[in-house]
Amino acid sequence: MRPRFASRMALPGLGMAAVLAAGTFVMAQTAAPPAPLTEAQQSQAARLAERQAIREAERVARLEARIVYLRERLQITAAQDPQWNVFAQALRADGAARSQAVSAAPAATPGSLPLSERLARRQADLAARSERIGAVMRALTPLYAALSVEQKGVADRLVGTSEDGRIVIRRDRDDDDDDDDDD
Repeated sequence: MRPRFASRMALPGLGMAAVLAAGTFVMAQTAAPPAPLTEAQQSQAARLAERQAIREAERVARLEARIVYLRERLQITAAQDPQWNVFAQALRADGAARSQAVSAAPAATPGSLPLSERLARRQADLAARSERIGAVMRALTPLYAALSVEQKGVADRLVGTSEDGRIVIRRDRDDDDDDDDDD
């Protein structure tokens, strides 16, 4: 009786061994290193990286120009400098975080993902945006409290948010009128 029992136990064990061996074989085949890039692919990757670096530098330059513009329009005083510097740094951090989120976004089209994964990604994106806006708000609150009534009016006119949660610094309509008078 013993030998028959032992053979029954051996069959599932052999089956598991075969499955594990097959899995190891498949993993070994799929874990092969990618083929080296051709010279044309390397050149294309270098051009893409260069264009991305240029776009990022342009984005940073536009943000810096908006920060300078807002500072000039608000006529920030020396006493308001510490609060302004914290606010300006929060704007820079928000811009950098948004840029990083865009560049780190997966290339998959949203329709190709299951609904649950799309919703999870959307929720994570909204949570990240909320945190970024919260950081800007925490920096803005002390600055706004330090502004004069006139400065608050300018800030209320020029600073806002877009539908996708970006902090927006608008050009003042008065600036456009001034440009027209110079002609």
